[in-house]
Amino acid sequence: MNPLPDAARDVVREIRATVARPQTLPTRERVGDFCSSFRWRGFPDGEPRCPMGLHPRSESPAPYSGGWVSGFGPHDDGVAWFADWWDDIEPEDLNEAMDLIWPVQS
Repeated sequence: MNPLPDAARDVVREIRATVARPQTLPTRERVGDFCSSFRWRGFPDGEPRCPMGLHPRSESPAPYSGGWVSGFGPHDDGVAWFADWWDDIEPEDLNEAMDLIWPVQS
């Protein structure tokens, strides 16, 4: 798995502080014409969500650039860095990525 970019660390801190670890793993979804990413389904609006999209104040179910939540400006690089990192996760790295975002308490 690619390491989390330093620029994305504030995004992960916000997700950890605000979003409970999902009880299920996301499924691989086609995103756009040329890539796929892991998303959760089952929301009233029918939109699949990435970890940032699970935030209760998220302005998008899968934000790529700013306009995510208050405190993250319209050109916040951390949002894009996190989105790129998440979208590059391979199936064999999914549990490790989940643990990085939401550490398992022992």
